Amino acid sequence: YFESRLLQFVGGTLDKKTVVWQEVFDLGLKIRNDTIVDVWKGWDNATIGEATSQGFQVIVSGCWYLDHLKDGWRDYYRCNPRSFNRT
Repeated sequence: YFESRLLQFVGGTLDKKTVVWQEVFDLGLKIRNDTIVDVWKGWDNATIGEATSQGFQVIVSGCWYLDHLKDGWRDYYRCNPRSFNRT
């Protein structure tokens, strides 16, 4: 309920573009077409694919999220968002 009302206020009343975490998208909450979906739970190709196939822009942040601070630079470079080959 809170997220739906907040998105309605920010996107509608304030007329601002919104960025949502993938849970909002995965739960099927109503989001505007110009919403950006932040996929942060690892390399979740299913959510990335579903969001992009529905026309949403996607931020892929799962490989660089704060719980990976102990990883080295080589680990970060292994996760390449350009390797996603769907729409």
